[in-house]
Amino acid sequence: MSINAPTKHESTPLLENNDPPSKSEVREEAMHEHRKLQKRIEQEDSTHQRISIVELVAMSMFWFGISAHWTAILMIVMPYQVARFAPDTHKNTILGVVLLLGSATAMVVSVVFGHISDQCLLRYGKRRPFIIAGTLGNVLALFWCAYSK
Repeated sequence: MSINAPTKHESTPLLENNDPPSKSEVREEAMHEHRKLQKRIEQEDSTHQRISIVELVAMSMFWFGISAHWTAILMIVMPYQVARFAPDTHKNTILGVVLLLGSATAMVVSVVFGHISDQCLLRYGKRRPFIIAGTLGNVLALFWCAYSK
């Protein structure tokens, strides 16, 4: 790679003027960059689909139910199950290990399925099929837990 020296007709502002830019030049450049960024943000916003209040309420109700469900499992069911099966001297350690393994699994699974859903081209959207499948799997697992001995 070679660097060509400027010819007579090319301007070389860095070589001609060693003065730092004035405040007005800096301000003008910053405003120009701000306008470019704002235009790009507006273009990106126009491509996103807006959701209605009904959809927002439905999503909020869904996530409230999911939060209540997992809070009950983590705060009531897990300690109860560990207390049933673990020896008294190791209950807290076993509960900690179980919660650690569950959290690590959730962390990995959410990233993997997030990546898979980003590649999803179904007509129902990228996330909806995975939310529905996960919810159905969760309900089946709850019934399995409820009726197992």
